[in-house]
Amino acid sequence: MANHHPAMPAEAPHSVGPASSAPRAGQIARLTILLFAVAPAVRWAIVYCSVPTGQQWQRACPHCATEIGTSNWLPLTPRGRCGHCRRRIGAPPWTAEVLLLLAAGACSTLPPWIIPAYAWWAATGTALCLIDIAVHRLPDRLTWPAAGGFLLLAGLAAPHGYSGAWLRASLSAVLMSVVLGACTLLFPRGLGRGDAKYGAAIGAAAGWTSWLAVYAATVTATLLGALAGIVLVIARQASRRTQLPFGPFLFLGTMLVVAFLNL
Repeated sequence: MANHHPAMPAEAPHSVGPASSAPRAGQIARLTILLFAVAPAVRWAIVYCSVPTGQQWQRACPHCATEIGTSNWLPLTPRGRCGHCRRRIGAPPWTAEVLLLLAAGACSTLPPWIIPAYAWWAATGTALCLIDIAVHRLPDRLTWPAAGGFLLLAGLAAPHGYSGAWLRASLSAVLMSVVLGACTLLFPRGLGRGDAKYGAAIGAAAGWTSWLAVYAATVTATLLGALAGIVLVIARQASRRTQLPFGPFLFLGTMLVVAFLNL
C-alpha cells in the first residue's frame, strides 16, 4: 500500500544576485536624495549653533562679518566657504554630506513607515555631531527637537503594527537620558549635560529597534570614544587628560548598531 506523505509547503523562492539588492539600492537612493536635500539646512544649523555657551547664534562669517543669507549662500554648500572672503565656515568640506550618506546606508533596511523618523534623527544628529566637534557642546535647541521629532514621526508607524516599538523607543529615550545624566554627576570631566539631553534621541533611535540595541549602542559609543582617545594619544594629538566630545560617538555608535541589527 502506497504511503501518502502530507504535502510540504513550497518555500518562497529567494532572489539572488542583483535582483535581491535592487530594493535596498532603491531605498538607499531615495534616502540619499532626501538627506542631501536637507544638507543645506544641516549646514545652516552647524554654522548658526557653533558658538560657545551663552553667545547668540552665529549669523555672519566670523572672518569678514558678512551676513549669511541670500547674498552669501556659499556657506550652505558642501564646500562650506564664505562667498565674500572664501574662508571656511562651519563644518569642513563634504563632512556633513558624507555623514548623511552613511546614515542613508545604515537606515536603508528599515521599514518604510519609520524612515521619516530616522531621516530626522540622522539630520539633527549630523548637525549635533559636527557642532560638538567644533565647540564641545550640544545645544538644547537641537538636542530636544532631535528626540521629540523622532518620537513624533515614529508615531506615524505605530498604527501599522509598530505600537510596541514606539512605546519601547519612548521608554528608552527617558532611560538613556537618565542614565547619561547620572554619569555626568559621577564623571563630570567625561560627560556634560548636553550628552545627557542628547541621550533621549539616542535612546529613542536605538530603542525602536530593540532593548539590545540600547545596550549595544551605549557600549559601542564608549568603545569608539576609547579607541579614538588611544589613537590620538599614540599620534601625540592629545594627552590622557584631553576631553573628547562624546556626542559624535553616541551618534556613530547608534548608527552602526541600528544598521547591524536591521540587516
